[in-house]
Amino acid sequence: MVIVQTGFRLPVVSCLCLFIAFAFSAPTLAGEIFSEDFSSATPGSKSGPGPIAGTAFSITGGNVDIIGVLNGSFFTCDANPGGNCLDLAGTGWGSVATGSTLQLKAGHRYEIEFAALVQGGYPPSVGLNVQVNLGDFGAEAHVYPSAQNFKLTYFPPYDQLGVPLSFAIIGSFGGGPAASHGPVLSDISITEFVETQFEDGFEDL
Repeated sequence: MVIVQTGFRLPVVSCLCLFIAFAFSAPTLAGEIFSEDFSSATPGSKSGPGPIAGTAFSITGGNVDIIGVLNGSFFTCDANPGGNCLDLAGTGWGSVATGSTLQLKAGHRYEIEFAALVQGGYPPSVGLNVQVNLGDFGAEAHVYPSAQNFKLTYFPPYDQLGVPLSFAIIGSFGGGPAASHGPVLSDISITEFVETQFEDGFEDL
């Protein structure tokens, strides 16, 4: 009734302009810049420091295990029963990092994704804290015995050329699992998005 009385068409035009503004500000997928599923690795215990053969990672502290059923057999990965995973604890807590090869651009958005769980039949309240770093970005993931899919988002404030992606166990909670049972990681990826900018005039509508 109010619309019929006013007869103004301006609200319709305003809504259209706002819609266009949002459309122009939508992110554009640039592509996946990193991916590791450990399918080329040989299962078994890995001691560091040094590269983990068949993967993009090197051990930077302690030791780790590759568990799974591809290219051999060493236990089974609950997060990826038909493939391989990285267990961040071998006989104790470990840490890993890629080479310093990743290129991050200021203003772009980066999504770090991975699956993780604490394997070993522990109560649901038991878990481990994992530090994830990409360049200047850092976040702590709380990993439980049930399977989880993590997605971490980072907007670099400036270009970072030649940086690593790293994972490290930094603590436990709920009593903590045995030192030889760590967070099991699989399907690690980094995807880059370009945030498209729009005209200043649209921002004022």
